[in-house]
Amino acid sequence: MPERPGDDRLRRYIFPEFKVSGTVELPPIAQLPLTASTVDSFPRDLHFALHDDYLPQLSKRFSESSHNQPDRTTVQDGMTLLALYFTIYPRYHALIGLHALEVAKLAWNIPVAFDRPIEKIELQTISSLLRISKSILSISLGKGVGEDFNPWTEIAALEHLLTTENLHSST
Repeated sequence: MPERPGDDRLRRYIFPEFKVSGTVELPPIAQLPLTASTVDSFPRDLHFALHDDYLPQLSKRFSESSHNQPDRTTVQDGMTLLALYFTIYPRYHALIGLHALEVAKLAWNIPVAFDRPIEKIELQTISSLLRISKSILSISLGKGVGEDFNPWTEIAALEHLLTTENLHSST
């Protein structure tokens, strides 16, 4: 399922500094736009993203790609989906925080899977996604979540890997 022509515009609406490579230093959660409160306040050229079939198709494309052969395009799809979530859900909705964590893990795993060094800008992206995830989940879920799934454990593990990688890359 190829990327729609408007996907990049949607990513750039929410994340103006988003680069074609799919990596960027993302702004703090407080600097991101609030949800589009009405269709009238949402840019007209992005109305396609509000169509009933857009979210399920984008979600399916991201899911299939992330489970089959993830690459930078998968991260772009994940960022597009994150941008859409920021558009349709309240800023601190748990789904946004969980998805930011999922994209961060994916962005970490791609270079590892291809046995290549992680680029500095990829580390910045992962760090930014974790910061967004933590900001949202600390409000929407708090620290006391269930035993079956605890995003804080995954966040801590990924932060440890980032710290280790940053130490290696700076020596």
